Amino acid sequence: MYPLDINLIYSLNHNRTVNLLRIALSYYKHSLLKDYSINGFPPAISIEPTNLCNLHCLQCPTGREELKRKKGEMEPSLFKEIIDDLKDHVIYLLLYFQGEPFLNKNINSMIKYARENNIYVTVNTNGHFIKTDSDAENIINSRLNAIIFSVDGAAEDTYKLYRSGGDFSTVINGIKRLTETKQKIKSKSPKVYLQFIVMKHNQSEIEQIKSLGKSLNVDRIFLKSAQIYGENDYNNLSPSIDKYKRYEKLNGKLILNKKLKNRCKRILFTSVITWDGQVLPCCFDKDANFSFGNIKDKNFFKNIWNSEKSTDFRKRVFTKRDSVSICRNCTE
Repeated sequence: MYPLDINLIYSLNHNRTVNLLRIALSYYKHSLLKDYSINGFPPAISIEPTNLCNLHCLQCPTGREELKRKKGEMEPSLFKEIIDDLKDHVIYLLLYFQGEPFLNKNINSMIKYARENNIYVTVNTNGHFIKTDSDAENIINSRLNAIIFSVDGAAEDTYKLYRSGGDFSTVINGIKRLTETKQKIKSKSPKVYLQFIVMKHNQSEIEQIKSLGKSLNVDRIFLKSAQIYGENDYNNLSPSIDKYKRYEKLNGKLILNKKLKNRCKRILFTSVITWDGQVLPCCFDKDANFSFGNIKDKNFFKNIWNSEKSTDFRKRVFTKRDSVSICRNCTE
């Protein structure tokens, strides 16, 4: 979820470093001492610029029109309010949750504001909105640290099997335009990453996607397992390569092939804020069923994070995690 970069060190200061140590201590208190008090705030945050999308990807609740939340995009004023509230402890910001971030017309100004507060910023995109040199220049000039392109095929036909409504050549040309513009103006940022979800229909293209990434001068390629919601999807999408299989079928039910432990770093070190201000425990809560509260209710993040509802949720994860529905699909 959060690609690491040595340049993250430049976003550290005294307050953020102390907070990072406090949240690490809180994790070990939760895990070893069964002490569910918390002494810090998440150093990494995901903020959702919008939950609207231009694609209809097969396993995405937004693309499948199954997202139950109201759709919309974050207002710049709310974004600034959130950054002002979190800037003393947040080191890393991912501008993505559901939807396509570049559908929010204010995305570059959002990036700029977070960077002005020395927060490391990453955007995850489907790559359809870098159509001109000016688009590439605007991204670079925003001082974005990293950008992740979701490309789940090394050729047009394979790509479209999952990225329904997408155009492979548009995405590849956009990546090429960005990396070439970086070289032209001698910019080291943003780091450019490719994300490739390994599925049955594309598992034969792993070496091809690596070659494609090299030809595009990307910085790194991430190979991920697919999140699957039902037996039919499992049969159609689950790869045969054990390394990238997230599930097994047992008595007709899908189960994770990794034992679910009563602990989770994600819910202490990260948090998610939706486009309309809801604070969620993690990125698996697509429909905000476990919302801790809403920043738009004139409520500070620290009050929501330290609320009884938030504390009770973390305690439940650290004592009986398999009872939490959103945890059953997680490999953390």
